[in-house]
Amino acid sequence: MREDDAGDGTRILTAEECLKLLDRPGVGILALRGVEAPILRPVNFARDGDHVVVRTGEGQILAAAEAHEPASFVLSAVDGFEHTGRSIVVTGRLSERHPEDGADALPLRPWVRSPKHHFVALTMDEVSGREIEPMRVTR
Repeated sequence: MREDDAGDGTRILTAEECLKLLDRPGVGILALRGVEAPILRPVNFARDGDHVVVRTGEGQILAAAEAHEPASFVLSAVDGFEHTGRSIVVTGRLSERHPEDGADALPLRPWVRSPKHHFVALTMDEVSGREIEPMRVTR
């Protein structure tokens, strides 16, 4: 078994591979602490050094950032035809970022019409990833 083989048909991604995938702005899921279950919110994001940054309006994400709550971020890609995919999980703490700190220079623009004037950053305390590799068919 290879060192990066998780033993379940997945390959463990290196930290470098995870960061490279997070360097492509896109859409992921931000998981906040909820009362009975985690609160999951789709967000567009950009990586800024050792933070994942999102734009948001007033609401749960901003409130969690103001309270410096722990959170997780998940970036996934799936190919249903080939049965392959990968996921990156980032865990850290939220905080508010301000435009004067350079947040407005990030490639983040709202995807919805509601006002998104706030920037929230998640520290990248833990970063991990896995990839489902194509199955090798032997005959």
